[in-house]
Amino acid sequence: PCGATSFKDYQVEILDNPTPPEILFIDIQHLDSEAKEEAVAEELDHWLNYEWSLTQWPLHQFSVIRLEDSVYQLFLGIEHVISDGLSNHVILREFMEIYRARSCGEEPILPPATSLKDYAEVVAAMNAWQDPEEDQALAEYTASQGKESYIWNPKGKPVDYQNSQFYSHKYCLTQETTDKLIAKTAEWRLPVNSLLLGAFLRAVVKLDSHDLRVTSTNNNFHATTEDSTPSKSPIIQIPTSGRIYPGVDASNVVSSFAQNLALSFTPPQPDEDWQALLNRIHQVIQNGIASGIDRAQTRQMGMIFKENIALENGQIPEHTLPMFRSALKSNLYFPYTGHTHIKTQYGSVNVTDYQAGGINAPGTLDILQEVFDGRLHMFASYDYNCFALSEIDNLMTEYIAQIEELVSLTIQPEQPSKSQQPLPTNTAIESTLRQVTEEICHYPISADEMDLDLEADLGVDSLERIRIVTHLEKLYGKVDRQGLLSCRSVQEMASTLSQSFKG
Repeated sequence: PCGATSFKDYQVEILDNPTPPEILFIDIQHLDSEAKEEAVAEELDHWLNYEWSLTQWPLHQFSVIRLEDSVYQLFLGIEHVISDGLSNHVILREFMEIYRARSCGEEPILPPATSLKDYAEVVAAMNAWQDPEEDQALAEYTASQGKESYIWNPKGKPVDYQNSQFYSHKYCLTQETTDKLIAKTAEWRLPVNSLLLGAFLRAVVKLDSHDLRVTSTNNNFHATTEDSTPSKSPIIQIPTSGRIYPGVDASNVVSSFAQNLALSFTPPQPDEDWQALLNRIHQVIQNGIASGIDRAQTRQMGMIFKENIALENGQIPEHTLPMFRSALKSNLYFPYTGHTHIKTQYGSVNVTDYQAGGINAPGTLDILQEVFDGRLHMFASYDYNCFALSEIDNLMTEYIAQIEELVSLTIQPEQPSKSQQPLPTNTAIESTLRQVTEEICHYPISADEMDLDLEADLGVDSLERIRIVTHLEKLYGKVDRQGLLSCRSVQEMASTLSQSFKG
């Protein structure tokens, strides 16, 4: 409402049987290839930087451009307040399935719809969650991190403006490189997002010419400064799903649940090999997730915004925005959302390409990474009032080079690539774990697959592993969360869980 003095005065308004707007259709068949590219770029820019009014429905719209007689480009523009990256996948998958069914005269095959009652219960349960141990972990991490921030700004351009303008540029790995990357998760016993972050940190630090000059040779990282020591610890914003709470699993619910971890990393050290770098990076990420500091931070920030932020005419006063932005720990966002599960064919429709992007605070770079059609896609969304495309290209080219170096390594990590000798397991626990894994992954697990790598062989990503562990917490109470998240097979998880209850 206009006269709201705080966010707690706001409530979501539910419309009964609203009439959706007609989908905008633009036919550009008659244009030459250059003009078509320009028209597509303009439409992408339009939706990427569109300013939605939060008090007017709808907060999402589709548009379609016809490029050739049977070639179309579909756009989904959506306000982040109602949908995050994972939800956008759900929307696009269901949209294409509905289109397939209608074109074939069939009923669409869709998951159960989320009722208003179900949604309200999920959100209420999330908002009610509080764990003193998570609050304590957040307080300790915040104290250790201090007031330091990390701003990636190669040309040192001042960000003294309020309104950002974003552009999204797409980069792709080949399918061969993507396959090798996923295979490395079994060799290194580390998830894809940890491998990617290791490569990204090497790229960032190498190009950080203000504080550090870095060269890479023979799988080692050589750094040079006046005292031969990296001078600034990078802080990277690592978005998390925010969908998994004890007793709550909102994996298939469309909303904006995404949370965030602002994590500090010691820069790659002189002569530090890949194995040491990746293991310590993974430990930082896993500690943050296992301790629940993203949930604690979201709860505390939500309470502050709801109870303590004074609004003027129902809005945040303009003069307070710089204060919020000054609290930003880093302008580098590094989300990895795994497989989109958007198919390449829906009936007679072939999906030949895919691109995503989003906007963020002024002066930020947000690299959304997703697997579509067997290839890792990296969408670098950046504020072009602050960065030039050449700067983004330099960073992304170096990042991809680091990934290619990583996947080409032939050295053997110290940790064995196969599961260690399994410990005795409780048969009942093993059976329950197998059932939970099958329910979450929609994949039957045979006895022969119990020892296969969850990610490299079975395609179980980090989010699905967290869902499995959270479901086990619901069944068994407090478990060794960090130990279970470190497991690379269903059998290892069964052994770890059995040992937790031994004796």
